[in-house]
Formats: sequence, C-alpha cells, structure tokens
Amino acid sequence: GQAPPPRHVQHMSMTCPGHVPQAGRLLHLEALVDMKSPTASTLNAWGRRATYKWYVFSDYLLVCRPKGEGFAKKALWPLAALRVAAANTTPPETHASFAKKPERDKSERDKAEVFRVWHEEKEKPLGEFKCWAQSETDMLAVVQRLQVLIDAAVEQRDDMIQRGMNRLTLEG
Repeated sequence: GQAPPPRHVQHMSMTCPGHVPQAGRLLHLEALVDMKSPTASTLNAWGRRATYKWYVFSDYLLVCRPKGEGFAKKALWPLAALRVAAANTTPPETHASFAKKPERDKSERDKAEVFRVWHEEKEKPLGEFKCWAQSETDMLAVVQRLQVLIDAAVEQRDDMIQRGMNRLTLEG
C-alpha cells in the first residue's frame, strides 16, 4: 500500500501527547490487524476480537482503533519490550503462558494468518495477544518486519544503557 501523507501521521500522534514522532522516528509499516487478549475479560475491549490499525515506527508500535473516519490511539508500546511469533511456530519456552499450555492437538492449530505478540516482562499488564493478519502472506510480512525492528530497538536500548544515559540526561 501507499504510505499516508505525513500530515496524517502527525495528526495520529497528536492523540498521544508526548509521543509526537521525533525527527529520527520513521513509520516503517502500517497494517490492519485483528487483536484479542485471551486473558482479558470480554467486558474489557481487549477481551473481544476487534480490528485495529497498526503503525509501526522504528521504536514504538502504535495501535489505533477505528473512530469515525479515522483512527484513535488505543495503545503505544515500545518495540524493545515486545516479542512476536507466528502462532504455528514453536514459541519460546521462556514465555510463561505458553509453557503452561499442554501440547495442543493438531486439529487445534491456529489458522495460517494468526500470530502472537507479548511483552518481554511477564509482570506487565500487557500479557499476550492473539493477532490475525489479513492473510498468511500479510502475517509473515508483519512478523518478519516487526522482528527486525524489535531486534534493532533492543540493540539500541541496550546500547543506550551501556552508554549511561543517566549521566547525559543530568548534563542536558
């Protein structure tokens, strides 16, 4: 697809005060993704499957819900803290909610377009989301692109920690 005019992205970020894209922040990917949190109550919006618009920047994932003719911010997550995997690949054993599940019957395999996103820190309220891309091709594209960006964000974060950002912040 076509990238939206920059004005649109600027407008989007105005709904998230303090998170207006900085000069170095690039919009890498836009996707329509259905999301649902298996652990959330159905009274909670995350507990029901719904379609969201994803804007993937170099350092954040902005999740928006349809509102009127546009989209409104639903969540903003730093990429460095996210993990992603296609649903039918073997998930990493380190992730608690995956580890607890008994081996699933083959007939229960997820549809090809399903993938999962979760937070690296288990105690965070984000938990795990089941996501549906528009197609298997879309899912593979989103997962691969997201993985590359997450890896880069993690590397950048670790780099900053090593350089002791605290000292720089105090001086600035």
